[in-house]
Amino acid sequence: MSELAYHQVMGLLGWRDLHPGGREVSQRIVKAIQTQQGDRPTTILEVGAGAGGTTARLLTQGWRVHAVEPDPILNQLLPEHPDLHIHPCGLLQTDIAPESMEYAIAESVLYSLDIFEAFKYVYLSMKPGGVLIFSEQIWTREISQKKAEHIHDMTLRDFGIAMGARKPWTWKHWESALHEAGFAIKKKIHLNRKETNEPTPPRKRDLFMNSLRHPGALAALLRYHQHIRNFSLSDSLTESILCVAEK
Repeated sequence: MSELAYHQVMGLLGWRDLHPGGREVSQRIVKAIQTQQGDRPTTILEVGAGAGGTTARLLTQGWRVHAVEPDPILNQLLPEHPDLHIHPCGLLQTDIAPESMEYAIAESVLYSLDIFEAFKYVYLSMKPGGVLIFSEQIWTREISQKKAEHIHDMTLRDFGIAMGARKPWTWKHWESALHEAGFAIKKKIHLNRKETNEPTPPRKRDLFMNSLRHPGALAALLRYHQHIRNFSLSDSLTESILCVAEK
């Protein structure tokens, strides 16, 4: 494996939406907040800000953002903004005050956490009536413990980031974790394969300039492409969802 993980390489080269579905899913989440928020001041907890694509869109709306991003390379790519507070640590290590957030969002990151602990922490951070919106690729009932562990460990080894939870958690487990934390599920939308395609690439000029700044990242990306060609994941093992839940 390269010294730089796959998601770090992509961030350095200019990808700002690192999650499946890229810009389209991000914009869908922003629009969902716009629909419910109205003209009220809004403070948002962003779990797993990555390279800051969604972060920038939230800030453009005039909202205050608490961005949680423990990766030391990615959190340096987040924009500087007076309404942005960066938490360079894991979710459970943040010092976010109880009942201080109107919204919480996450994009293809919760699978890497203990969802039962994560949802409880997010719930405590939110004001009464607060809304959690997240997109995620989760296992279907076709997965087994052995298969989940194999995919998790193999992708962590080859890409520096696991592309699936190590536990065979299906929607039943996610639903249980949300309810146990205290959330009421308001909406669950199945995203089709077209909506969860590869992350949106940077413009060619930006990719070229970033390659000059980070030649090691470009070389690493070329090496990772070999792993990508050798990696396949059956569509029957995963489903992609967009979920809205309320405190």
